[in-house]
Amino acid sequence: MTNNPGSPATIVARAQNPPLIMSVQTARLLASVADVVPTLLLDAAGAVLEAVSDQVWAEVLAHPGRRGNGALRARANADLALCGGLRDELGWRLPGHPCRVDEVTDMEELPPLGPQQWAVVAANRRSWAGTVGELFMVAQATVLDEPPIDVAPWARWCRRRRWAGVLGEVRRDLQFEVWAEDSRMREAAAALDQAEKKRQSAAAAREAAENLTATCRMYEMVAALDDEALAVFEEAVDSGPSLEEALRLARGIE
Repeated sequence: MTNNPGSPATIVARAQNPPLIMSVQTARLLASVADVVPTLLLDAAGAVLEAVSDQVWAEVLAHPGRRGNGALRARANADLALCGGLRDELGWRLPGHPCRVDEVTDMEELPPLGPQQWAVVAANRRSWAGTVGELFMVAQATVLDEPPIDVAPWARWCRRRRWAGVLGEVRRDLQFEVWAEDSRMREAAAALDQAEKKRQSAAAAREAAENLTATCRMYEMVAALDDEALAVFEEAVDSGPSLEEALRLARGIE
């Protein structure tokens, strides 16, 4: 059975496996000249550095004590350091960042380069006295007709990651609202049950109050009897008749 390509699980799974569109060597070159690398390409380079570093660390941890692990750890940490600087560079490029400058827009308009052309840029960037655009032209002239790094797969993945993230947020909101509905319905049912119990208790209290009201009136009449009638009432009560019958007998001789 094949997975439904439109199912939420499939969408999220696809968004969790970024394409690695360049070698780690090229990613390291781009990280070394991050200030002139277009944003999308720089983001893709960071993904490569993170993936390679994770792979190296997994290998080191799977074979503790193996000769050469020290050099591998050092390389992995160096890649993570490059990635950290790269992420800092990406951070200030975000719209609204106080340090964002017009150079970001200019950078995105530079011609795309291939890996070897980027190597030319990296080798000359620090000592270059001209404009960045001129440096790119030199790189293109030095390595003629090299195909640029294809960022389309990365752009597609970023787009999918974005909407998979939105989907995840909506699903979390949905789960919360379903839980809230169930919780409030249970609270409402408990409140209704409590209300019914209180209604029954109130009805019983009302009935008791009505009975006590009648009893109170009867004893008011008893208290109003004269001495002879009260003696008759008391004798009648002690002999067994109901209070009502005893009162009737007592009042009959007044």
